[in-house]
Amino acid sequence: MEFAARHHISVNYEEDPVYYKNLSEKLTEILESLADNWEAKVEALQKYIEQIQAGRTTDDTGLDPKTQMPFLNILGEYSQKQLPELAQATVEIVEHIRQEVRRVNWGSQIVQEDLRRWIAGYLDDHDLVSYNQLEEVADKLVQLARRNRDNLMA
Repeated sequence: MEFAARHHISVNYEEDPVYYKNLSEKLTEILESLADNWEAKVEALQKYIEQIQAGRTTDDTGLDPKTQMPFLNILGEYSQKQLPELAQATVEIVEHIRQEVRRVNWGSQIVQEDLRRWIAGYLDDHDLVSYNQLEEVADKLVQLARRNRDNLMA
């Protein structure tokens, strides 16, 4: 079970790095805390596998788990803003990203650099992350857009 869970995490990690990092940490916690108690470990792993198989569901934000939540997760790691404000910003950012990834020339470095600059400007204009982190967060969001292009185009 442990190997199946780790495989699932590694295969899907790039689609939502924060979510799968948290799943990996939870798996490690289960394995370490129940190292000597095989019955409890098996039971905990079975519940954990069920959670993974159920996948992410819509939460209080109402954001789409597949297309918007991965972006919110990254913003949440860097921002001190409240969840409703981050959720609204996520909706606006993802909508702009969707327009960009649908472009015929999306693969162009110039288009992706323009998107990165737009995101950095948006984050700065809305004071969502510290100035020192603007470029890093914008880079992560563009990388996530590249990985999730198929989901974003749907």
